[in-house]
Amino acid sequence: MICHKLNSLMYLVGLIVTTAGGSYVSSWSVSQEGSSDSLFGFDTRSKVTLRFHERGDAQLFEFIEWIPPSSCAFSSTNNTDSYLTCPEGSYDISVKMRRKDSNDTITESKFIRFLDQPFCYKWNTFTDLSEWTNRGEARLRIWVTDPVYQGSAESNSLAKHPSQHSRRLTNLFQDSGQEPIPLEVFPETKDELQWNNVSYSLNGYWTVSMNIGERLQYIVRIEGKPGLTVNACLIRPTKVSISIPKFKTQMPSEGNLKLTGLLDLKKSIKDPCAIHVVVSIRNIVLFTQNGFLTTSEVYVNNTSMSEGDMLVDVAFTLDKLYFLMTSGQLLYMTTDGTFRSVKGVRSLGLTSIRSIEICLPSKNFLLKSREMLLAWNEMQIYLLEDGDTFHELLVPEDLTQISATGERVQVLIVDADFSANIDTVNVMLRIGNSSIVVLCYNLISQQWTRLGFWITDLSLHFQMKTYSGTVESIVFWNEEMLFLSERKGEGSSSFTFKERHDVNHSKTYLDKIENVEFCDNSHAFVQMITGILYYGTMEDRALLEISSLPPDRFLYCDVLGSVHSIFAHSANWTSKELILRNAELNSAFHSIDGEFSCLFIHFETMTGLKALYYIDRNESLFLWSRLTYTTSVYNDINVFNSKAKYISVNERSTVDYNHGRKTLNKSIVIQSSVDFYQSKDYNDSLQDATGLLTIQMKPLKAGVGCLTERSMTTHVAVGCPPGRHVRVHKPVQCTSFGTFILPSGSSIDEDGKAVLEAREVELDTNEYGCPLMSSHDTTFKPNLLLYEDDQFIEIVSVDYILYELQRRTDFTYNATQKEVGCRRPCQTWSHMKDSVGENSPFIWGPSNYRRCFVDDGTLEVSLDLPYEILNQTGLSALEWTKNELDQLYIFHLTVVEPNYSFCSLNTQFAVVVQGSLVGTQSSNEMTLFIFVSFTAITLSLGIASYAFFRKEHMAGWKRNQASEQEDTEGFEDKEDEEEMSQSEEEHMAARKQQRRHTVLEG
Repeated sequence: MICHKLNSLMYLVGLIVTTAGGSYVSSWSVSQEGSSDSLFGFDTRSKVTLRFHERGDAQLFEFIEWIPPSSCAFSSTNNTDSYLTCPEGSYDISVKMRRKDSNDTITESKFIRFLDQPFCYKWNTFTDLSEWTNRGEARLRIWVTDPVYQGSAESNSLAKHPSQHSRRLTNLFQDSGQEPIPLEVFPETKDELQWNNVSYSLNGYWTVSMNIGERLQYIVRIEGKPGLTVNACLIRPTKVSISIPKFKTQMPSEGNLKLTGLLDLKKSIKDPCAIHVVVSIRNIVLFTQNGFLTTSEVYVNNTSMSEGDMLVDVAFTLDKLYFLMTSGQLLYMTTDGTFRSVKGVRSLGLTSIRSIEICLPSKNFLLKSREMLLAWNEMQIYLLEDGDTFHELLVPEDLTQISATGERVQVLIVDADFSANIDTVNVMLRIGNSSIVVLCYNLISQQWTRLGFWITDLSLHFQMKTYSGTVESIVFWNEEMLFLSERKGEGSSSFTFKERHDVNHSKTYLDKIENVEFCDNSHAFVQMITGILYYGTMEDRALLEISSLPPDRFLYCDVLGSVHSIFAHSANWTSKELILRNAELNSAFHSIDGEFSCLFIHFETMTGLKALYYIDRNESLFLWSRLTYTTSVYNDINVFNSKAKYISVNERSTVDYNHGRKTLNKSIVIQSSVDFYQSKDYNDSLQDATGLLTIQMKPLKAGVGCLTERSMTTHVAVGCPPGRHVRVHKPVQCTSFGTFILPSGSSIDEDGKAVLEAREVELDTNEYGCPLMSSHDTTFKPNLLLYEDDQFIEIVSVDYILYELQRRTDFTYNATQKEVGCRRPCQTWSHMKDSVGENSPFIWGPSNYRRCFVDDGTLEVSLDLPYEILNQTGLSALEWTKNELDQLYIFHLTVVEPNYSFCSLNTQFAVVVQGSLVGTQSSNEMTLFIFVSFTAITLSLGIASYAFFRKEHMAGWKRNQASEQEDTEGFEDKEDEEEMSQSEEEHMAARKQQRRHTVLEG
């Protein structure tokens, strides 16, 4: 247990701060519009702004003049705001000031480096969401700008179309064959941007269509075809963010009230999954959904909030934005802009709220509740789950006793937050008037523990934040110190403040911490009340003075890792200025006389690194990085893993030597190592083996002077990947099926008794899909497939079981336990029903599955029972009882192999077993088929007979007509004969009668 005295820490911090007492009171800064914060200096093409910040009565120094380098062009030496441009090189730029208390003249200098860059231009973008509706296609407009000549809207990232100069420049690049290539940076495995065709508009921009997924913010790196120039200048690859609004907001109206904040509050709360969505509480309440490009006021309907109520605190959850009011009322806004009030909260007297401050995927197995919120006052702390259920977390008295006498002291809650692993709540307590401790409440085990350190002799208010790195740490601070507790309290250290060296400065003034802003978890920016800005990393514990902010500014770190100073003119108008971190750091290192250096040459990480990966029980993840350093200094790549239990990280290294340099290549393979057969409790082991894992690879030795990339960090969700499931391979199209007859005695009821009456059942193809077809005289086994969403992964070859949902018993298995090689009695449905006491498909699964191939010393028993477990390659399969009619079986399938997947893999399907009689689906349908067939045949024969009769009849009639015409032709030539003998008439009549008879017979 480690005890730290605050007095010694205050002396260390106060001593270092006061050694540079004059630097903060001078409060002047250097900036350059349109420059990139990745540069280690300033661009020679653009003007640099020098600004001396006036601070009224708090000002110890007053401005006299600037002293510019002789080779630089300077606008004015006598104005507090001035501009200069310099050729490539390094310069000392100075300001002359006068101390107000002694009238002494003091000169202070900053080292500035100017770089002549071949990248004169950059890509500019506008995200067109005019036709975008709730996750769909949007359009990204891209054009080329020159920071020197860009329009004001372009410089503020508000332009929807290129300026006139940018339009001409973009047309020149289009004519040269240039085209933007957008690439997503750190995509998520499950939610990558999908890019479509690129088209060019005569208005001077390219349009790229993209399919947006579930996330609200994306980082895109835009590159172009290499080597294409205009005026001998290239386009710099540019990182941009695509931001999607999360909330619909209320508009001012007669029934709405405007949110206002307490005057002494100064805090900004970001949505962890959409850090472009921010609520800032100052003298006014600012709300932005595009990273302070624009801001607005927040209006609440008067039925939810009382007039005069003021905002105290804010917290974001996955779907809501919570507002804590001075009245103790807790409101929340949903994504559709609707406000509601949490019932039963006002009487609790809450003063603070806090939500989970790391981003989790929306389809996440880690969260038991979708909404989790901490709310507390000085005496009680509560956990809000799912928006309406409050549970008080009772702090045990035995963990708050500090003195050996066990004297009862007052315990007050100072601050609280969630741990990086989500399963723990950290609570900072003040014990009496002199000690601070941190207690941890495990949300799963519901147990309290205390971290192994405390701080004594405190009189100032502390704030706390969990640093979600690979080794979970807690950062806390007050006005005079910044402190880090590592490895859950096993180690601890303070941050040291390093100022720019100047021997002329006073050593009597002690500065105070106003705010701490964290970027990418590992980068800290500390803002002092005098405007001085410090920067450092969690690894180095050193904070370097890099710049100075004007009065009434606050910091905002965007999704790109860039830091901006924000000034609110009003709720609807803010100014945003980029802090050139690397250029300022380069200046700071020079001013500290080379005290800090970088102990490696280059650190390279794998391309295509994703922000979040998913791995299941049988999967692995491959990562690599490369470190180049000099042979004179030993170095290595350290691999850190935030969740060591049941996680295997295998490392492999190779080293190349080249002219005094070493290049170390290190790869790692990450996979789950849990073996559920060796665990005592499946559910406990599952809880320990799954979770959010942070993997970090970084040089063993770095140094504050390393301005390039110095670590590779990614997150791994160990558990069931979203969308993973199993399917039985079956037809996708089929005709409708009629009813089936379940024979008497073929099934049992809920009590296990045989159903003696035959009954009709129907197949619901909407629920079970098309059935598989089988025959009564063949064995059956389904083909089981593993899918992720609609993507096929593999054929499932592990053990699974089948439960007949109609409780049919007229089938069996073709192999016995002895035949498949069991060495002890195997589990069966009958055995599981008897041991659990119920009959359902969920009584048997991975949590209680036991293999029969291990000899556990069981006395010899019969192994002649059927083996009721199936797999792709095993001997066992289903055998059907012979039935005359077609039979319908409906199965629930469950994968029982525990070491195959963390997912609950089950599905349902139907099987139609053809009966021994020739027919189709059922007896009714067979009768219908026979009747229809007989009718069709009869009709066919009738139609054929009629056609044949008609054909022959017509042929005979034509022959008869021809014969009659032939017989009467002779009489027509003898019209003059008046009489005909009777014998001839009779003869003609006989011949006609004979021919008619012949025709009828035919």
